[in-house]
Amino acid sequence: MRLHSSLLRRWSLTLIAITGVTCALSAQTDDDRMQVDRPDQSQGTSVLAPRRLQLEWGVGGDSGAHNMELMLRYGLIPDLELRLGGQLERPHHGAVQFSTLTFSSKLSLFSGEGWIPAMALVGDLNYTPQEERRRLTGDLTLAFEQELTSGFYLTYNIGSAEGMRRLAVTAELGYDFSDRLSSFVEYYGVFGPAVHGCDLGLSYALTKDLLIDLSCGRTYYHSGGVSYAALGASFRL
Repeated sequence: MRLHSSLLRRWSLTLIAITGVTCALSAQTDDDRMQVDRPDQSQGTSVLAPRRLQLEWGVGGDSGAHNMELMLRYGLIPDLELRLGGQLERPHHGAVQFSTLTFSSKLSLFSGEGWIPAMALVGDLNYTPQEERRRLTGDLTLAFEQELTSGFYLTYNIGSAEGMRRLAVTAELGYDFSDRLSSFVEYYGVFGPAVHGCDLGLSYALTKDLLIDLSCGRTYYHSGGVSYAALGASFRL
């Protein structure tokens, strides 16, 4: 999901404009706020309540392709949810292809207290049909989240990538302008060889069960950087 740098600048200005307008909105009070795992790269520590279903969907693009992502999350038992996600990709000069299917689980380990962060363990089983050898791989991620001050929170991950062959880390600073509007700035990286990136975004809750998001970022490879942008929505049943 990457676009040209000029489009990245326009998306960034749009994010700033939306922030300025919506900061003036009055906050809603709701203890049952939606917690989503998009559009950032980090895994959060929240787990759905038993028998709750949540759909997280997004579309995006970069200089080489457009894609669409969908993830279904289901609360199985207290502190454990199951997830099924997939991605379709359409190169600018090619046909639509199915790129990734992921089945995963998230287990809440600790809810957090004081300076001890909330913790969760995510296990992924990935199927990549385009790969000739390692089509089925597994990875683990340990997620942490901590409130720094009122409105500010820090989320960070450490885990594996590409079937336990590479190290993946993220660090995200988030801020809640209100109970409806939140934002984030994030760094993410994969090592061996190293790939780095940064992104930012906004999420706005239209209702307590419907949330929309807008994000953009840039990934830096050895061959150069590629920009991307995405728009998404999440719905809780």
